[in-house]
Amino acid sequence: TVITVKITLSDQSIRKIAGLNGQVNVILEEGKNVLTIPQEALREDNTVLVQTPQGINPVKVTPGLRSDTDVEIKEGLKEGERVITNPPTGNQFGRSSNPLNGILRSFRPGRG
Repeated sequence: TVITVKITLSDQSIRKIAGLNGQVNVILEEGKNVLTIPQEALREDNTVLVQTPQGINPVKVTPGLRSDTDVEIKEGLKEGERVITNPPTGNQFGRSSNPLNGILRSFRPGRG
């Protein structure tokens, strides 16, 4: 999103250039030491598909803060578990599946 703003420089010694552009990131909330997964891994019913040695299993999670790309997971997953962002079609939960049929991503600590 692009928002046009007007600023006043408190330091008058700064050289002013007409039409000068800049970029600002506004952080509304920030989580510290959180676990995140890609947004596309979180399903509408607040579950994620986890790859285990026994196959693919749905796991209920509690989501938290969200960014454009990631979502914090407060409960339900542990660091190092592998979530599937693009599950193979026709898979029956709990049965072995080739992980190359879906995109696996390691659950990772969040940024912040």
